[in-house]
Amino acid sequence: MDKMIKTPEQLHEEDLQRIRGFRLLDDDFMTIFFNDNPEDTETLLRSVMNNSSLKVKKVETQKPIRNLTRRSLGLDIYAEDENDVKYDVEIQRSDVGADPRRARFHSSMIDVDSMRKGTEWEALPESYVIFITETDYYRAGKPIYHVNRYIEEIDEAFNDGEHIIYVNSEIQDDTELGRMMHDFHCISADQLYNKKWAERIRYFKESEEGVRTVCKVMEDMRKEAAEMAIWQSKVESVMKWVAKGIKLEDIAECEGLTLEEVKEIAGQRSA
Repeated sequence: MDKMIKTPEQLHEEDLQRIRGFRLLDDDFMTIFFNDNPEDTETLLRSVMNNSSLKVKKVETQKPIRNLTRRSLGLDIYAEDENDVKYDVEIQRSDVGADPRRARFHSSMIDVDSMRKGTEWEALPESYVIFITETDYYRAGKPIYHVNRYIEEIDEAFNDGEHIIYVNSEIQDDTELGRMMHDFHCISADQLYNKKWAERIRYFKESEEGVRTVCKVMEDMRKEAAEMAIWQSKVESVMKWVAKGIKLEDIAECEGLTLEEVKEIAGQRSA
């Protein structure tokens, strides 16, 4: 049976229902909450990093990192501090999403995105991939898990500048991090410890302007996801044509792409 196509009105009503039940632990709402919001992003990172002097200079939600020939990525929250350290904060509601190899993939994509042609290796910035998990992924009862490489034979840190952190949001004790994880689970703004965050959540969930903003963002996210799926399909198609030895000019015409786009996907460069 064909899947029923929903009308714009039906999608809007579904969005309103979702907004009422949103928590910061829902990645869609989290990205809306922290979008263009360095101050609250700074509060979050200071708590996770246990660093009250950390200063965020840039924040971007759903930052796309496009990989022309392989899997692309959208970062929930991408931030940079005043020392050019990079941060990727991700909400992981299931154990599948929190798989260590996914964390490794996120970290590697940040590295690729940070490096430009001719850049020295020493300039590769320090980076942190932070997974905020709904349940205790490592089942050890700890509020936070720090993952760093080390050299086994000499029991010494590898110091490659790559760090992965798992934050267990099940632990909601009377600590700064625990209270923040409590707030991530709240549906009602009245339940939050952080009153500033509560007001921002109340704006997005209860005011006419805020609800309109959330609905618009959700609509845009659906469009972006659809566009990304179309692009990925074109990339896969181009690579198949290239493997068969079809001329790049013919591929461009067939796929509705420019010759430059096809050359880039195929790993070639213009003269």
